Amino acid sequence: MVVKNITWDDVWRELKQYEYGTKRKIQKERIHDFTGQLQPTLAGDGLLRGARKQYRDNKRRDSLHVLVYEDYYEVHLDRFNPIYYPIEHLAYDAPNWGFLIAALIGLRLLMLSKNNKIRL
Repeated sequence: MVVKNITWDDVWRELKQYEYGTKRKIQKERIHDFTGQLQPTLAGDGLLRGARKQYRDNKRRDSLHVLVYEDYYEVHLDRFNPIYYPIEHLAYDAPNWGFLIAALIGLRLLMLSKNNKIRL
C-alpha cells in the first residue's frame, strides 16, 4: 500500500473541519518536514501526557499544536495561540489549566492577606 505524504498545511485544512481541540493522530511516515512552519514550544500539556516534544505554528488564531510521540503525531487546532493570547488560550483552549492557575493565584492572595493582614 502506498502512503500519501501530506504537508502541515494539509493537516491544518483538515482540522478546520472539526471543532477546536479535536485531536487527530498522524503516522510519522506521512509527514516529515518541520522546517520554517513549526517552532518548538513549552506551552501545552503534551510533555505531561508523554509527548517527546511539541510544536506550534506561528498563527495568532486557529493555531496548529503538534505533539510528537514515538511513532505518531497528535495534532489539534487551538482558537488562540498562547504566545500571542495567553489569557484567551487559557480561557477557551485550556480551561482546566486556566481554572487551576486562577485557583492557585487566589490561594496565594489569600495566604498573603492572612500573613500580612491585608484585606482583599
